[in-house]
Amino acid sequence: MTDAIHKFDLTVILPEIFLLIMLIVVLLNDCFSTKSAKNKDSNKNSDKDTDKQSCKCDPMHYLSIFGLLGAALLIIISYGNNSLQTFGNNALQSFWSNQIFSARYIDLLKATSLIIVAVGLIYSRASLIAAGLYKAEFYVLAMLGTLGMMVLISAASLLTIYLGLELMSLSMYAMVAFNKNSTKSTEAAMKYFVMGSMASGILLYGMALLYGATGSIYISEIVYAIPEILAQDSMETNKAILMVAMVFLIIGIAFKFGAVPYHSWVPDVYEGAVTPVTIYIATAPKLAAICMAFLLLNIGMNDLFTSWNKILIIICVLSFALGNLVALMQTNIKRMLAYSAISHAGFILLGLAANAPEAAAFYGITYALTTLAALGILMSMNKNGLEINEIADLKGLATRYPWLAFLMLCTMFSLAGVPILVGFYSKFYILKSLYAFDNMLPIVMIALIFSVIGLFYYLRVVKVMYFDEPQNTEVIYATTMANKVFLSVNSIGLIALGLYPSALLALCQSAFS
Repeated sequence: MTDAIHKFDLTVILPEIFLLIMLIVVLLNDCFSTKSAKNKDSNKNSDKDTDKQSCKCDPMHYLSIFGLLGAALLIIISYGNNSLQTFGNNALQSFWSNQIFSARYIDLLKATSLIIVAVGLIYSRASLIAAGLYKAEFYVLAMLGTLGMMVLISAASLLTIYLGLELMSLSMYAMVAFNKNSTKSTEAAMKYFVMGSMASGILLYGMALLYGATGSIYISEIVYAIPEILAQDSMETNKAILMVAMVFLIIGIAFKFGAVPYHSWVPDVYEGAVTPVTIYIATAPKLAAICMAFLLLNIGMNDLFTSWNKILIIICVLSFALGNLVALMQTNIKRMLAYSAISHAGFILLGLAANAPEAAAFYGITYALTTLAALGILMSMNKNGLEINEIADLKGLATRYPWLAFLMLCTMFSLAGVPILVGFYSKFYILKSLYAFDNMLPIVMIALIFSVIGLFYYLRVVKVMYFDEPQNTEVIYATTMANKVFLSVNSIGLIALGLYPSALLALCQSAFS
């Protein structure tokens, strides 16, 4: 592979360049807008009504959406156009001196991440305005973190993996602490930052060991170096280093997924952050984490599959168990969704452990869409002007807002894996892929048992909405018409994908073929 920069290099990173330009435009808009200057000079005597009215006229929200969707469109237009080259068992094309990969699965995950972040920002706008947090910093951090996801998804070397990961992670640390007036947000951000820094350090050390053993930071070279090391009896030291590197890399990956035993930050961050931040953290970064795990394990360390596969399966089983059992005891709906996310992380990793990345991607995309709808619905309601936090706040929702309750029912049933919703088919395809492996039937049974246990806490939300009498009328459905339309399409789309999952599944299969 030549080190020369060829003509397609700029084409491959055009979506990232466009998103970066739009990020700068959003910053400049904030710097030069008269509204921004006025707000900075009137902190002591601000008029909230005037502030909210000025928010409606501010273009930064639309510029951010345009930047995200524009980058997604650029990816869709060029989808699969690049000629491919085979590394291991995977078709990839290398650019920028082996620093960037291009492939159909990379295009799919990048475009999906951009669209999910854009829809999340659409859901978040009204909530940010109501909370007095409608600021350019939120949009800049969201776009910067998304840029990090794109770099991580298309990374082709250990250097670009770490660069993309840290760009994404540092943005999320700042977003969790975005509500400076909340002690919960500050505490959650500190926990997330400290634990995230430790996990990043462990991951970086694993990468350093991998480089030390193979002599390369490029995945395309590591793929061929590992079998050579394993084939030579004289390289026992390098084999030992590879094993330690593998363990350290799995720890870093498990943390980014929020899988057991590196999960403790998840409930605190979900609960402590404002819901617009929670919806960002809970959705698109999962797709970037799938790509990172696939690149490091299924491609880079594929010859060590029998070793890391066992570790990953143990992590999956622990995630099923702890996530579902602890979620049963939660009364805070965001903490419940956090422990649910831990369980779902186990399913995603199970797809990679079964060497079925298309199943993991299908699960990750459908889970992100479902969580997007669930948290979007929560943001569309408020109680005395504050966020909905407790499951009990949803009592009698079906009586007052039947359509909203139905949309929430769709998201809960999809997360639970109830038939005709897409969540059922995503779990089925993961377990089907796993069953194809020898001696994996016990793991399939364990996953099924804990999925049945998980039904309880999802059905509890449905029971509260449909069968409990409302204790008060403080909870109101207050959101924009655009949000109502997007939430309806998002939630009904879960049924449509459940009835016809083959379209998305075929897309995932062709992307990884």
